[in-house]
Amino acid sequence: MSNPLSPNTALQRTRVRPAGGRSPLSFETLAAMKSIVAIAALMALVATGPITASQEPCGGGSRLAFSLIATERSFHANLRGGLSLYAAKDDGGWELQVFDRADQQHRDNLLYPSSRWHGAFPCQIQPGVGRDTFPDERVVPIRSTVRSLCVRLIGVKVAGVGSKRRYVAGRVEIRADGG
Repeated sequence: MSNPLSPNTALQRTRVRPAGGRSPLSFETLAAMKSIVAIAALMALVATGPITASQEPCGGGSRLAFSLIATERSFHANLRGGLSLYAAKDDGGWELQVFDRADQQHRDNLLYPSSRWHGAFPCQIQPGVGRDTFPDERVVPIRSTVRSLCVRLIGVKVAGVGSKRRYVAGRVEIRADGG
């Protein structure tokens, strides 16, 4: 029977750090973990190959394209699978909407993750939302389907500051995978 007050030899591999130290792990263990993570990341990159700008996440041609400074209030295109795509002018920018054509009142935008949503989403194209939040090329899933929209902003120029930001140039191209 071992003495309950004797140190646990299984824990002897860890180096005791002075007061205020953060990690009970030895430096050797941390170095080994960093190496394993680096090797796993390299293997994942080799297996999938690098992603380049020329690789398109969605096939097919443009389903809807328009100027960000267009005077029209909305644009529309029919998608396969009984879906309709709309781009509606919204507070200085545009909101992309996908509805099931059976939803005649357009109550459930399938580009939001649920019918109860809050905050900014990638289906909203707004001059006040920075590229670090939503990049100029983005893929937006269509809820309740395996499909998505590919949204590409081209030649975007914004003027103004804060809530007064507005588009002064640029266009948007929207494609749907699978048509």
